[in-house]
Amino acid sequence: MPKLITIHTGDLHLTDLKPKARVDEEDWLGVQMEKLQWMKRLCEEHKVPLIVGGDVFDKTTLTFSFLNKLKNCFPEDSYCLLGNHDEVGNNTQAYEKSVWYTGALMGLYTGIYDAEMRAFGDVSFGFIPATNTEEEFLEFAHKVDSSDVIVMHRFIFGDDSKVFNSELYKTHCIAYYRELFPKVSVIIGSDNHRSIIDEKTRPYIYNCGMPIRDNADLVDYSPVVFFLYDNMTCVPVSVPIENDKITDRHIKKEKEEKEKNKAFIRTLQEASDIRLSFVDNLRKRIKEAPECYDFIKTQYNTIKGKVVL
Repeated sequence: MPKLITIHTGDLHLTDLKPKARVDEEDWLGVQMEKLQWMKRLCEEHKVPLIVGGDVFDKTTLTFSFLNKLKNCFPEDSYCLLGNHDEVGNNTQAYEKSVWYTGALMGLYTGIYDAEMRAFGDVSFGFIPATNTEEEFLEFAHKVDSSDVIVMHRFIFGDDSKVFNSELYKTHCIAYYRELFPKVSVIIGSDNHRSIIDEKTRPYIYNCGMPIRDNADLVDYSPVVFFLYDNMTCVPVSVPIENDKITDRHIKKEKEEKEKNKAFIRTLQEASDIRLSFVDNLRKRIKEAPECYDFIKTQYNTIKGKVVL
């Protein structure tokens, strides 16, 4: 029977600011802590470490009070890569100024900010944290390309990606990583907020995805963590989401507002009198359609500043 080696996640994006998509949550910090404690229980139950593939935090500055509340949320044996959201000013060398580094100093987890190799049981792991350039990524990759498993904070585009023809896709697609790491058995990425499983050929490629959904485009997404076994396969395990309160209604509202704005502009264009000023045209429109007064006033104030119509 295959033996469980590690549990993997990524893109926690822990923050003290409640996202618009989670506006209905009464205790956003509590929601994040609950997900972390669920992962902690998994690790304790199976006696394996947790590996977070980067973007532990959503921003580089958070209070000590916030960090203190996370003290008992990470498993004792936790390893967190530096992610692009964890670095200061898009500079991986400035990690010592980040809340990510403070979290490591406080003992929340072991921080990994450079390319390095570690062994868990008989399996060798190569870690590649966030990099600022492709050259730096390739340098890191060369240092760890003899590992059994690569864990990296690096975007992976799936085969269903809509950016096949872009230059970015060429260096972030599954085929690129397979060519780059021909001796590796498994590649586990993060930064893409949706999970990916590609086991067509070695190395098998997995992307962790985001376990704590914080964006409206994840409303229909079922998050997972990955169990990595010594037969070099990952098995997705569903994150509990039955109590999540996530919404996309703010996106729908924004779309409705945009449509109203377009209709408003069309109305003005169609009904405008070139002999009149912009404001006089608005007044004319209000007289013709008094029910539109509130909407026209709101739109005009938004664009031009407060005026008296």
